[in-house]
Amino acid sequence: MRVYNYTDICNLSGLLDEAKKNQDVMIKSKTGELFIIKLAHQKGSEYNLPNIDLGLSRDEIVNYIKEVRER
Repeated sequence: MRVYNYTDICNLSGLLDEAKKNQDVMIKSKTGELFIIKLAHQKGSEYNLPNIDLGLSRDEIVNYIKEVRER
């Protein structure tokens, strides 16, 4: 893992791209403290479902819902 100095981090977007490629980047502060920047992997929403082609038009679906609600 490459260690960047405080003066090296002027280009934040480049630093984030580096973290994206290499999973993490280490930054050394002026006082000698070390910090790690990591790419956080976002978990998809449990409600994000794949599209399913039912072969029905919008109107057919709406009419079906209306019909079911009238029962």
